[in-house]
Amino acid sequence: NKDQNTFQKIKFGNEKIKVEEASIGTFHSFAIIYDEMEKANFCWGYNFAGELGIGNNNKQNSPFLFTFHEKVKQIG
Repeated sequence: NKDQNTFQKIKFGNEKIKVEEASIGTFHSFAIIYDEMEKANFCWGYNFAGELGIGNNNKQNSPFLFTFHEKVKQIG
């Protein structure tokens, strides 16, 4: 894992997964993805002050699956 400052292809696990919506920032990013069965939420980035909301402040270099108590309709 190393820092990247250019666009990189992100692998979510299988070729049937599509990105429905993404919010890409300088320090952290979020995406709603889906396959044929369900939607999932992913986040990744620096997370210095817990911005990702995953219960820690560790840097996430690769997409991290997380859940909300309610269905995510839109990010931005």
